[in-house]
Amino acid sequence: MNNFAEISNFFKSEYSLNQDGLEELFSLFEIREHKKGNLLIKAQSKEKQLRFLNKGIVREYYTNQEKEININFYVKPQFISDLLAFSQNILTNKNQECLSSV
Repeated sequence: MNNFAEISNFFKSEYSLNQDGLEELFSLFEIREHKKGNLLIKAQSKEKQLRFLNKGIVREYYTNQEKEININFYVKPQFISDLLAFSQNILTNKNQECLSSV
């Protein structure tokens, strides 16, 4: 469970699950690393993953033909998926870019 320290701390402080519940939950996750500049999600695509940021910085933004509009910067351990697009199986309007290796 060492690889899941940040998400474990998140759940221990936000939602009380027993140790067995945490281990069962973590068995559903896969740890991935992304390089600076990688897009985690791109507008007009399906959100197919629930992601949790362990480390690094992720920028979330909208785009139009003229400019990019930042809507969030993720810097601490937290979920960073477009939950609405994921749960409703619709296209996302958001982009998420790694500003550092994560």
